[in-house]
Amino acid sequence: MTHRKRLLSIAASDSSGGAGLHADTRIAPLFDLDCAAVVSAITAQSSDGALAVQVVDQDILDAQWQGVLTDGEPDAVRVGWLADLRQGLGWLNRRLESLTAPIVWDPVLAASRGGLEVAAADAHELRQWLARCQVITPNTRELQTLAAWLGLQGDETQLAEGVLALGCQCVVVTGGDDQSPEVETRVYVRPEAQPPETAAAPHFTLQQPRIERAVHGSGCHFSALIAAALAAGERLYDALLLAAHHMSRVMTEASARASGYHQPFIHKRSDWHQQPADQWPQVLAGRQPGTSFARAQRLGLYALVDQLDWLQQLLALGVDTLQWRVKERSSHYRLDMQTAIDLCKAAGVPLYINDDWRMAIELGAYGVHLGQEDLATADLTAIANAGLRLGISTHTDWEVLRAWQLRPSYIAFGPVHPPLSKQLKYPPLGYQRLANWWQALRPHLPLTCIGGITEANMGAVVRHGIDSCAIVTALMPDEALAARHQQIKQALENH
Repeated sequence: MTHRKRLLSIAASDSSGGAGLHADTRIAPLFDLDCAAVVSAITAQSSDGALAVQVVDQDILDAQWQGVLTDGEPDAVRVGWLADLRQGLGWLNRRLESLTAPIVWDPVLAASRGGLEVAAADAHELRQWLARCQVITPNTRELQTLAAWLGLQGDETQLAEGVLALGCQCVVVTGGDDQSPEVETRVYVRPEAQPPETAAAPHFTLQQPRIERAVHGSGCHFSALIAAALAAGERLYDALLLAAHHMSRVMTEASARASGYHQPFIHKRSDWHQQPADQWPQVLAGRQPGTSFARAQRLGLYALVDQLDWLQQLLALGVDTLQWRVKERSSHYRLDMQTAIDLCKAAGVPLYINDDWRMAIELGAYGVHLGQEDLATADLTAIANAGLRLGISTHTDWEVLRAWQLRPSYIAFGPVHPPLSKQLKYPPLGYQRLANWWQALRPHLPLTCIGGITEANMGAVVRHGIDSCAIVTALMPDEALAARHQQIKQALENH
C-alpha cells in the first residue's frame, strides 16, 4: 500500500480546465501527492473569459469539508477564487481554524479576462483569515486592493509589511502584471519566522526572463506549485524557488488557444539544477558585490581549526586548505589570527577566516568564509576589493542559488551527515541532493562539502564525484591523527 501526502484545493471549477482547482489536480501528481477538493463555485469559462457562475451553497460546502476530513487532515491547503469573500472568508475561518497544515491563498479578485469580480471583504474576517495563511500570492493590483480593504497605505514594501503584521507568514507579490522585461517575484517574510534562511533574508526577489505569452490560470498554477511543494515537505524558500522554476515551464509548454490566451501545461517535475545555468532563476537578496571575487585554489582536503598547534600539525601532514574558525575570542585573538595567516602563507596553504571579514581584510588573509547570517550583513564589495577569496556555506536549494548569483570563490554544501562538532538548524542533505548540486555547479567554480564526514564514510561521499571535503572532528589532534589524515586524503585523491 502506498501512503501519499495530500493537497487540499478549495477553489472554483473551470470548464476550460485551465484555472481553479484544475491547477491543483494538475500540479499535485508532479510532487507525488493526492489531491482532495472542496468546490466553492462552478464556473463556465473559456480562454475568452467567464460566462457564468453557480456558487455552491454552504450546506454543500460543509458536506464536502466533512468528506475531506473523513480521510484525514491534508498536508497543505490552497485556496483560490471565492465568489463571495464576505461569506467565504467567514466559512474558511471557522472550518480551517484547527488545521495545522500550511495554507496558501491566491487572492483572485477578478478573472484576467473579466466576469469574476468580487465584492470587498469584511475587514475583520480578512484580518482573521490572513493570520491563518502561511503564504498569500497577490499580484500588484491585488495587494493594493487588499491593502485598501484593510486601511493600509504606502509603497509595496509597506503594504506587504502591513499584511505580515496581521499574522500572515509570507507575502509573495507576483510580477506577471508588470511590464518589465523580466518577471520579478518579490518575497516578504515576517521577521520572527523560524527557518534560518528566512531570518537571514526576510526580503528577496526571484527574477526570470519574461515569456511573452498570455496564459489562462497562471496565478492559480503558481500558488498550486507552492502549496504542493509545502505539502511534499519542502522548506518555504525552496518551495518558492521550485514554483518560480516550474512556472517558466508552465508558460513555455502552454497549449495554444484561438483566443490568444494559452492553456497551462506541464507534464513532469524537474529541478533548477537540471537546466542550463543561464536558465536558473536569479535569487537577489541583500547587498550585491560591486566586483567579482578571485578564484579559489584547489580546495581538496579542507580542515577547520581554532588552535595554532592544531593548525601546525595539519600543515605538517600536508592538508590542502585550512579555515580559522574561532568562536570564543580571547585576549590574544588578533595575534593568533595573524600567526595563523603567516604560518599558512609560509607553507603555501590557503587559509580562510571564518566570519570575521573585517579583521581578515585588515590582516591580509587569503580569504574569508561566511555563513548565511554573516552573508546578509557583510560588505561583499569591500571583501572583493581587498582581493580576498570568498567561500559561502549553503544548506538548501535557495541558499545554493543565492550563493551562486554572488559568484564567490567557492561554495560549501552541508551538512552531508549530522555534524559531529555542532548542532545545525538544517537536516542532513543525503548523497543524492549533494550529487545534484555538485554536478550542476562544479563546472563553474570550486566546491566543498561538510558535516559528519569521517574516514568511515569518506568512500561513500567520494563515490558521488566529490573531490573536496571539509572536516573538523575527524581531523582533531590525537595519536591517530596522522593515520586518519592519510586514510581520508587517499580516499579523496582516488575519487
